[in-house]
Amino acid sequence: MGILASLVGALVAVIPSGTNMEATTRSEIVMTVRVTAIVSLALISLVASVYRFRTVQEDLDSMSAEMAQSMIFERSVFKTLKKSGVREVKLVLGDALGDFLVDTGGRRYLIEVKRWRHKAPISLLAQLAKRLSVSANESGAQESLVVTPRSLGPAAKPGQFPGVVFVTEKRLAAYLKQPPDGVQTPAKPNKLAVNAE
Repeated sequence: MGILASLVGALVAVIPSGTNMEATTRSEIVMTVRVTAIVSLALISLVASVYRFRTVQEDLDSMSAEMAQSMIFERSVFKTLKKSGVREVKLVLGDALGDFLVDTGGRRYLIEVKRWRHKAPISLLAQLAKRLSVSANESGAQESLVVTPRSLGPAAKPGQFPGVVFVTEKRLAAYLKQPPDGVQTPAKPNKLAVNAE
C-alpha cells in the first residue's frame, strides 16, 4: 500500500504540465519512478524493521515480567507451605513436572504452582492432570496439588481429575491439614451432651 502511494506520488510529480510536454522524456519518467520505488522500499523496510524490533523487545519485557511474577508467586506458595507447619519442602528438579514435594500428615504431595490469571479450559486441565499423575507416581506422591492464585471455576471442581486437586493459595494450608480420605478423625465431644450429664 505504501509502495503504491509512493509510485503514484512519483508519477504525479513527473507528469509534465501541458506547457512543457516535450521537455520531459520517457526515460526521465521511468528513472524518476524507479528511484522513488527504491527509496520507498528502503524506507518501508526500515520502518518495518524498527517496528519488529520494538515488538520483540516488548514481548521480551512482558515475558520477563511474567516470569518474575511467577517466581514471586512460587515463593509465596513456599512461604505458605512453611507457615502451614510443613517441616520439609523439597524442590522438584529435572524434567519431572511439579515444583515442590511435601510430606505432611503421613501423605506425600506433589505441588505444581500455576500463576494462571484466567479460568483454563477443561482440556488443558485434563492434560495437566494426566502429566501430574505420571510425575506423582514417579516421585511416590499420593496426590498432586495444583496451586493457583484464584479459583479456576467449575472445570477444576474436586473429584474432576482423580489424584489431582486444584486449590487456591489461600486454601492450601487448610487442605494440607485435613485428614486423608478414608481416615476418620476422632469426633470432638459435644459440649451440650457433656454438660447435660
